Amino acid sequence: PEVCDSRGTGFSFRGCVPPGASSRGASNVTCFLPASASQLQVTTSEKARPGDWVGLFAPPDSASDEFVDWYEVNATTHPNEQNFTFYPLNMRTEYELRYFRRENSHNYTCLRSSGLVSFRHLLLEPTQAH
Repeated sequence: PEVCDSRGTGFSFRGCVPPGASSRGASNVTCFLPASASQLQVTTSEKARPGDWVGLFAPPDSASDEFVDWYEVNATTHPNEQNFTFYPLNMRTEYELRYFRRENSHNYTCLRSSGLVSFRHLLLEPTQAH
């Protein structure tokens, strides 16, 4: 996968809980969601340009064209701060957000990636209705 210039910076989250001192094995996790399809509110303060977009990736090492969800950044209305809401499903893996900038009509560069977003009960949460 493409490596972003700044890993773990440029994003802030609401709707999830930061890892506590007692979180084992979560050193790369930025925040934990309470359950599958929980609301994850994301803010980024990247100076927006037309063509920029933010993608949600699972697993975190997915290629740049293998996003789960994405939003186009509105560079006209909110050039200095963008807010997005994602509803990630517990797919038994962590998520990562990435901010992309269009360099020309066919090329995008990843400017930022978030720390990992996980679920409080990643492997234990039921994900199917029976």
